[in-house]
Amino acid sequence: MSVKIVAITRVLNEADVIEALVRHTAAYVQHHIFMDNGSADGTLQILEALAREGLPITVFQSRAVTFNEADGLTFMYHHANREHAPDWVLCVDADEFIDDRKIDGGLRAYLENFTATNDPVECISIPMVNYIATSRDVADEPNVALRMTQRQPEPLDAYKIILKGGLPEGDLVIQHGSHWASMTSRELVQIKNGDLWLAHYPERSSFQYIAKFVRGWSKVLATGPSEVAKKTAYHYQPAYEVLRDRPQDLLKNAHFMGFKNEHDANVRDPIAYKGGPLTHTGAPDEAMRATRVLMGFFQELATSHGRILEEVPGARAQVRAWEDEVTRILDTPGHTPGVLAPPPDCVDLTEGALTNQSSVSKWSVSPTTESDSANAIAKEIFSPYAFHTGEEEHPWWSIDFGKPVLVKEVRIYNRIDDPACAARGARFAIEASDMPFSTWTELFRRDSDVAFGGIDGKPFIWRSAQPAPMALLRIRLLEGKMMHFQKIEVFGTRLQTV
Repeated sequence: MSVKIVAITRVLNEADVIEALVRHTAAYVQHHIFMDNGSADGTLQILEALAREGLPITVFQSRAVTFNEADGLTFMYHHANREHAPDWVLCVDADEFIDDRKIDGGLRAYLENFTATNDPVECISIPMVNYIATSRDVADEPNVALRMTQRQPEPLDAYKIILKGGLPEGDLVIQHGSHWASMTSRELVQIKNGDLWLAHYPERSSFQYIAKFVRGWSKVLATGPSEVAKKTAYHYQPAYEVLRDRPQDLLKNAHFMGFKNEHDANVRDPIAYKGGPLTHTGAPDEAMRATRVLMGFFQELATSHGRILEEVPGARAQVRAWEDEVTRILDTPGHTPGVLAPPPDCVDLTEGALTNQSSVSKWSVSPTTESDSANAIAKEIFSPYAFHTGEEEHPWWSIDFGKPVLVKEVRIYNRIDDPACAARGARFAIEASDMPFSTWTELFRRDSDVAFGGIDGKPFIWRSAQPAPMALLRIRLLEGKMMHFQKIEVFGTRLQTV
């Protein structure tokens, strides 16, 4: 028998990858359904050209400036059932390409076996593996699957789903990001397959990433305080706020604007691209595309705001009432409750810095090592911890100051919700490095099993007898456990560079 597969994808300003995605995915599926959320960079024109070629695609549009992924994904799934009666529905984003090289017979044969044997499985979770932009990429190659050939060593602890077709409307909901689905009436029959991958190309250039996090966090803010409180897409906030407050810390940071994820541990492993040559995708010019993306998004945002004022009774009066509010925002100096006041004659060296950690896990607050680690230096205090690595030999958390600094004080706020968990972070080393991917020098070692406190006013504080010069700082556990602190502060002075 021949298995029938339909793909569903949300798109928003994906002109650099959409053609390659459609052509590659067409090798696996009989139809591809898209929901466009208001693209302004030429994405729709490329989809129109592909449809004229005869590729089997359907495009819906829901111009959204707020976070509303679940409704669009669920709509596409049920539309696929109604019009195409698929055996399976594949949920992929525009930057995710099927990689079935480890599956005997490939994806279609794998899914056909479930259908032929009437296997009760209804949901298959498959991991994503991040591909990294590097200095070895062929810069003028428009096909991302051919240009970016370096990946991280292991898949993420984050999954996308393939759903059995025909699940009932009104019962099934595909959750944000299509990372999982749920039913109101019962549990889905689910499995994981670690050999079937989605090649993920999340950061294809610095300008593309800037447009992504500006748009992403703006959509969360536009959805309202309740969405912010749920920590939706919270990994976008730190970089967004740095760009808002100190744009030079990113735009003039050679590390950030270069290949910040390039690492010797990355593996060269290009996917087996199964689409034809690209005929509608222009040469990469990410600075110009990012400008179009953001201008289009902010026009949508402003237009939506204007329509609300015109069409929703009472909205204009409410906005005017907000504008008439007067709030005292500055008085005597203070500090964040639960966090000690900064030491005198020091600046906060974490502002504008980039962070990383050794791994993420199912307990992590955010999905990537960069975003999860950034929570430790955020203004908000996470509870009970800000980040969480997996269990490994010597888990670590690091911060890249972007330029030479003199570190005078490091504060580590341990989690205080559980004594056993707090004890995991008792033994650690503080290390320094002059540049990314070079050797680390140990500055301090805490070799005690006695746990220390945190926002109860008893964090661990290391003060350097002499200000310690460095460009990066790392905190590394001395034994095989998980690292999960609630907050980390670093104080000192910034060196003047010529």
